[in-house]
Amino acid sequence: MKLSQIMINFVGNELKFTKKGEVTVATKPLKRIDDTVTIYFEVKNNGIVISEDQVINIFEIFEQGSIQINREFCGTGLRLTIIKSLLGLFKSKI
Repeated sequence: MKLSQIMINFVGNELKFTKKGEVTVATKPLKRIDDTVTIYFEVKNNGIVISEDQVINIFEIFEQGSIQINREFCGTGLRLTIIKSLLGLFKSKI
């Protein structure tokens, strides 16, 4: 259920910032040890690009890419923070 929440939030966020174009989701298993599987997830879009210096903070509470993006797309800036918190439950990172 938590993984579903993560993916819904992630894809929803990507769709929000991709007015024209596409959003793709890819997964692949990285390793398996007994009953534990490590899976790589990748969500891509060809919408708004986040600069390298913004990526560092974009997953923090109420942070958004820029004031211009905030004005154009509105929102609380919580989706990515929720994703990061949920991934913490799995000892995963983004």
